[in-house]
Amino acid sequence: MPRGAFAACLAAVLVLGAVLRAVGIDYDRPFEYHSDETTIAIPAMGIAATGNVDPGLFLYPSLLIYAQAAVSAAVHGIDGAALDAPRPTGVGGLPVLSFSDIDPSQYSIILAGRILVVLFGLVTVVVVAFAGRHLAGPATGLLAALLLAVSPLHVEHSRYLTTDVPSALWTSLVLLVTLAAIRAARVTPLWCLAGLCAGLAASTKYTAGVAVIVPLIGLAVWPATIELRIRVAVASLVVGAAVLGFVIATPMVVVKLAAVLDAVMSQVRNYNFTAHPGAQEMPGLLFNLAALWIGLGPVAAIAAALGLAQALQRRTPEDLVIATFPIVWLVLVSIPQVHFARNLLPMVPFLVIAAARAAVHAAGWLAARNRPGPALTGTLLVVPALVLSVVAAVRLLQPDTRSVAYAWAAANLPGGSVVVRESYTPQIREPFTAGFLPAAWVRSIEWYREHGVDFVI
Repeated sequence: MPRGAFAACLAAVLVLGAVLRAVGIDYDRPFEYHSDETTIAIPAMGIAATGNVDPGLFLYPSLLIYAQAAVSAAVHGIDGAALDAPRPTGVGGLPVLSFSDIDPSQYSIILAGRILVVLFGLVTVVVVAFAGRHLAGPATGLLAALLLAVSPLHVEHSRYLTTDVPSALWTSLVLLVTLAAIRAARVTPLWCLAGLCAGLAASTKYTAGVAVIVPLIGLAVWPATIELRIRVAVASLVVGAAVLGFVIATPMVVVKLAAVLDAVMSQVRNYNFTAHPGAQEMPGLLFNLAALWIGLGPVAAIAAALGLAQALQRRTPEDLVIATFPIVWLVLVSIPQVHFARNLLPMVPFLVIAAARAAVHAAGWLAARNRPGPALTGTLLVVPALVLSVVAAVRLLQPDTRSVAYAWAAANLPGGSVVVRESYTPQIREPFTAGFLPAAWVRSIEWYREHGVDFVI
């Protein structure tokens, strides 16, 4: 395929991916409803306001926080959105806002951050296209890019200011650079670049640093003509580059190592010992396989499994690089007691490439027997995922139930009422006196009466 045709097709894929991700991106306007976004946005706003690079919070590493700080500063300069995040108190000394609330006047900062994540996602589509082409030709690259562009899992989380989609960009870059280094079949700076990308992946989502195994596997299966001592030396440089990449984008680890380790251990406890009703009711492997079934689309999920099996059977350096990381990652995210589908995203670029190559192989087999190969295979692979993404996007065009509840409360509750609300409920504001509790049952009925509370939501 000529380069011009490849570029034109890739541009069309990007337009489709951008449209799917743009629909419903402001589903919660003027409030922010995703409970994890402010963990990125509030430290970023503080950095933009003060210039102090210490985010003060290390539940997530710092790369996305710094990127969002630049976005926050730009939005503040354009529309004057405040960069502070005050936490006023209300009834009974309770906070008025929950830990995941911001003022509606700052919604533009959240929306700009979501657009930033969309851009991360679209760049990942481009990287996947080139990695697929590098591996098995332009047809595989374009089909892999299309699968990622319409993937329900990737589309959904491209709309949120969270670390998952950005981390998938870095793991896809690790793959692309490693494939190029393997093809070079010699000592090349590309190996260190792959390690650096793995470090930046870790600086986006701690666990994504596991992607460093991709270049290490590539080194382990290098041509036998490369001496072992050279492999070991290059592997050391790869690990060093990964550490450097992490420190560059999360520099406070140098001066606040204890705080960073504390935050990491708190995440470990959160995923293993803290109750998350609805997120720990299935065995991890079963949950994640089911999430991939929906998140890739059923046919694409089957094709990905076949593609990984095909890669393990071939056992070339490129095949082992493609197959090993998704298997390791699936095991890693299946171990904890708490499971979220978004944690699968760092492996999705690998899966869509494996699926695309298996599909192109199947299409060639059918075409050789005078049967409708490429069109039929591509349709079966892409359409189910596209339909799922469109249905989800259309659903986001409807008012969120929290927004409906807020409108009802504003229209029906007497002005000046004292209202206490739980998590995942509307952000009650003027003309009410409000207070927030994570759960209503943590206060007795006597406490509510003593403080003159009229309504609990």
